[in-house]
Amino acid sequence: MFKWVRQTMKSRNTIYGKRKCLGVGAVLAAGTMMLMGAGAWWEEELLQVLLQGPPSPDDPRLLRLVRQKYVVAPSTAPYNLKEESGSLLDNDYLSYRNTTLGWQTLHKLVVELFEQRPAGFFVEAGALDGEYLSNTVYLERQKGWTGLLVEPDEDMFALLLKKNRRAWTSHSCLSAKPYPSETILVKMANSDQSDGIGYRAQNTLYGSHYYRVASPVSYEIYETVQCLPLQTLLLALPVTHVDFISLDVEGVEQGVVEAFWESGGLTVDVWLVEHHNPNTFADSRDDVFIDMFHVHGYSLYTIISDLQPFNYVFIRQNCDLHSQAFATRPIDFML
Repeated sequence: MFKWVRQTMKSRNTIYGKRKCLGVGAVLAAGTMMLMGAGAWWEEELLQVLLQGPPSPDDPRLLRLVRQKYVVAPSTAPYNLKEESGSLLDNDYLSYRNTTLGWQTLHKLVVELFEQRPAGFFVEAGALDGEYLSNTVYLERQKGWTGLLVEPDEDMFALLLKKNRRAWTSHSCLSAKPYPSETILVKMANSDQSDGIGYRAQNTLYGSHYYRVASPVSYEIYETVQCLPLQTLLLALPVTHVDFISLDVEGVEQGVVEAFWESGGLTVDVWLVEHHNPNTFADSRDDVFIDMFHVHGYSLYTIISDLQPFNYVFIRQNCDLHSQAFATRPIDFML
């Protein structure tokens, strides 16, 4: 259209002498009419797309958009982790490694399962700043793994990028449906330490059953976040097999896993899932949740109850890790 406008303006000189020149106003009016027509056409096309319903998780247009906007490639810069800073100021930050029994148990579990395994691919959803309470830093730094770190909190994601992890990163949340959607992230804060990472570890999605059992805080911050199906993020990379997923998504984990299985075509060997039994206020074993994994070919390896909510570990029966893991399972991981 703009090429037509330029051509029309250029034609002034050739027809001016015959007094058939189009004035600038007439040219602009004609261009505006064409734009309005194009706008109406695009509106109709958009409506036609919307009438088709949400895009499937493997829609090529969605995958292209995710690659362009919602994933950041692994860093090649030197690590910027507090564990190697040597600063006394970081001792409080790192104190969870000595004082948080649940994290120590999770770390022991990860080492136990993967110490003798070749480098693989992980997903950590609820990655926070990419270091605090991380279940994957060990795999990446000590074992040469790479993976995908997903964090919906924009403040935490900004800190995560500064860690220079050797993994893909995504500022998004995992969708509990097999299609993208927007939702509200409720970020926990304290008046004395409004950006304290310990409080942000309790973030939850609005409407999640975790929201009613979250620890009291001074106030809440709300952020609109884009949720994407897990399989969409993986296919955008593209990845079709994941060795280890750490899922800490504050109450929507069952929906995330069900949506993932609904699409099919991707495999996961080990799931570590934080899950609170929705039928109880004080956490307890959820056999319905366990059966859901059994139906899809997984065995329950252990339940870590040192942490609240409980953390469940499932291993795919049809993978070579399964027999090895159960044959050498430490007594403290026995059910």
